[in-house]
Amino acid sequence: MRVLVCGSKSYKDIDSICHTLNAAYLSWQVSRNEWRSCSGDMPAGRYWDEFVLIEGGAPGADEIAARWWAPQLERDDRVERLHIQVPADWGAPCDPAFCGKQHRRPREHGPGSYCPAAEARRNQKMLDEYHPDIVFAFTDEPPGDSKDTKDMCDRAIAAGVPVWVTWTDQHG
Repeated sequence: MRVLVCGSKSYKDIDSICHTLNAAYLSWQVSRNEWRSCSGDMPAGRYWDEFVLIEGGAPGADEIAARWWAPQLERDDRVERLHIQVPADWGAPCDPAFCGKQHRRPREHGPGSYCPAAEARRNQKMLDEYHPDIVFAFTDEPPGDSKDTKDMCDRAIAAGVPVWVTWTDQHG
């Protein structure tokens, strides 16, 4: 099972992410074990072979998901390869499929410029290269206000990947 986590960079609700990922992981394990006990053989396909966490390496929801995964490394030496982090490549050349002409912006700190479509390219890459079975999105902003989280959800829905959104009002 391949789980993609995305969300607000300001997201801090550790419990909601951990409970969601624990439920997904345990559900996957139970399904695997029940299938084995009933048939003895596992059906072919990657869903049954591994549990994969995919995230974008950003602060907030992505970082919390990566921390949730860390204890798994101690239990199974196979698990390290099952955590896929895909950070946005801010310095990459612009891609006509994502970028308008001359939209690069100067860096606030340091020389050079960056591509503001880097996160959208990263979001598409996570879908195209790692084929998640579900996307869990976590936001602390009103629905739709987290631009990059909304972009990931919209892309996943367009690709036919189910999306589960958790909104936590952390601002009172």
